[in-house]
Amino acid sequence: MSDIELVQRLSKALQPELAGLRVTPSETALESLLMQALQDSRLNLEDMGGKD
Repeated sequence: MSDIELVQRLSKALQPELAGLRVTPSETALESLLMQALQDSRLNLEDMGGKD
C-alpha cells in the first residue's frame, strides 16, 4: 500500500470521529485519533494474518 493510499484510508476512518467533535480538534486530539486508527489497522491486519 502506498503512502497516499494509507493517508486516504486513515482520513476516511477518522471522518466520523472528527465530525462528532463540536470544537476544532487540537493537535493532541488528532494525534490520538491517528494513533487509534493505526492501532485498529494493525489489529485488523493481525486478524487477517498479515504483517506490517
